[in-house]
Amino acid sequence: MTTDQKELPTKDIEQSVDEGDAMKSTDTKDKSDWSVDRRGSIKETMSVKKAEQRFDLTEDVYALLTVCPVFSHPFLISMLIVILKITVYAILATDIAITSRINTDRLATTAVKFLLVPVSVSMQEDLMGSFFFFANGIYCPTMMKKSKSATERKLYFSYCLRTIDGLFSLYVNFTVMLTTTDTQSVFLNFAALQFLQSIDDVFYDLIEKGFFGDTMEHWAELCSQVSIAKRWGKENNHKFWCFRISHLDTILSLMTAGLCYLAWIVLTIAEYNTEIGDEFYGPVGNATAA
Repeated sequence: MTTDQKELPTKDIEQSVDEGDAMKSTDTKDKSDWSVDRRGSIKETMSVKKAEQRFDLTEDVYALLTVCPVFSHPFLISMLIVILKITVYAILATDIAITSRINTDRLATTAVKFLLVPVSVSMQEDLMGSFFFFANGIYCPTMMKKSKSATERKLYFSYCLRTIDGLFSLYVNFTVMLTTTDTQSVFLNFAALQFLQSIDDVFYDLIEKGFFGDTMEHWAELCSQVSIAKRWGKENNHKFWCFRISHLDTILSLMTAGLCYLAWIVLTIAEYNTEIGDEFYGPVGNATAA
């Protein structure tokens, strides 16, 4: 066997290895290019969508606070409805004794409370609506074409009130859930308190049907014609600390859920640990374990 015959297989193997490396390099490059193209395409698509997209004012009394003149009876009635709702929440909040020791050792009840924490946060429509607006919404002067009273200050004022409303609602729902001692009552109380969120919606529905007069009905109809611009372009590049403003809704939602879980952890430890519970709640006294 000659030397050339011996070297031939070796050359073939080296050539095959080189071709294989070249193919892998090409595949990797194609995948990388495809990934970059895909991200670029998604970014371009979302930019066009955000530039054209607007979202309507929510159909509730907070929308009336935005579009109605300040010195008008529709604005006054809307404020009274908001005050009524917040007052109800405040009365309930002051009546919840979160410093009273539950002293329950039922694992099922504790687990249900843990699972309902993200549900209780997500179901706060007013709070989630405020988070969404502050992250994605931006005032547009075209709103004044529908109502000269729809100024930027009034828009942010209405959403600040909505945020307070949502925080009160979350506090009441969450603390009632934490201080409930059995599984069935957790679900019943959780469901029963949800109707409080719709107090302003009920009144707004009556306004739309004309129960509060033609003037109020007219302003409610006007609310459905007003829309808010969506944050995009340069506005979308603004940052809150190191986070982009448009991500604020997700960040605030996660922070709210995290704080609720922290409260759940503290109260659960206090319930199950006698020494910590005595320091947190005070002596149990005549309380007996469930």
